Amino acid sequence: MRWSRSNYVVSYGKDWMFPPNCPDPQTHPDVNKAQADNGGPFMMTFGRDLHEFVDGTSKTIIASEVRAGQDDDYYTWPAVADVRGCWFSPFMATSGYLHLNTPNSSVPDLVMTYHCNDEINATAPCSGSATWQSMNVAARSYHPGGVNVVFADGHVGFYSDSVDLELWQALSTIAGSEVIGQQDNN
Repeated sequence: MRWSRSNYVVSYGKDWMFPPNCPDPQTHPDVNKAQADNGGPFMMTFGRDLHEFVDGTSKTIIASEVRAGQDDDYYTWPAVADVRGCWFSPFMATSGYLHLNTPNSSVPDLVMTYHCNDEINATAPCSGSATWQSMNVAARSYHPGGVNVVFADGHVGFYSDSVDLELWQALSTIAGSEVIGQQDNN
């Protein structure tokens, strides 16, 4: 089986993709918008309206690069697929990422069991030990020193791997009321 892959994913904010009190979002469809709200530009099951971006569309990152996995052997047991970058579902790693860590972080991405293969992607470390609530994928690229991002107003920027974590996280919220002055994105 071969999957379509992309090196672009959307931002689910800085902390989490799935509600903390939802043990398995696939079996708990009764989560309401207030419970699902993660503060980021995208959230599970619910859409956003432009008026919700009170921090400003020019100050909110909505998408970034990610280093897509290369292994499509998902149905071989034991499965060793790396689903990062696969656009087959709206889950962490496949089409989404978080600003929990800075770009190209050495901290391994956390995905579900058998959804990454660290031996194949040593330059984009991952661990298959995540729970629904702990899944986390960082923005990653093949560019030396940083990643390209897209803001809600459509402009593109490049952020270095050494960007201040507080600034990086502030840029991932739509209504965090953080004060973002001159953005050092070099």
